[in-house]
Amino acid sequence: MNINNQIIDFDGVEMSEQEKMNLTKIFESLEKPNPGELNFLKLSVTEDFKKDLILKVLLRNSTDLDLDIKQISIRILNEEKTVISQGTFQLDNLIVLSGSSKPAKFVFPKKSVLIKNSDLTNCSIHVISNLRN
Repeated sequence: MNINNQIIDFDGVEMSEQEKMNLTKIFESLEKPNPGELNFLKLSVTEDFKKDLILKVLLRNSTDLDLDIKQISIRILNEEKTVISQGTFQLDNLIVLSGSSKPAKFVFPKKSVLIKNSDLTNCSIHVISNLRN
């Protein structure tokens, strides 16, 4: 899928065809990212049956470089900017090609959830990443 010189890279991503279609609709409605920017668009934060938090994001790379993300630290914040959960993830093969967007999913185990039963509808994320190109 190529929109505004950006593509969605589904390579290596486990998603149903319906999820891909839904993400494509969201992608088509987005403004083109600023040149030279890597941004993380929060798609959803949900709680699963084990009380783990599931964060789905779209990584949008408008730099001139392919980015190999090896480690990423993410905080999920509530509306008051209080940390609901945080985690550091070691990643293998999360490469976001130049001019592409890639969906990713991060699971925050129940034990990492600092505030239980939070309203996740308006939460935000804060990302710190270690990149290699």
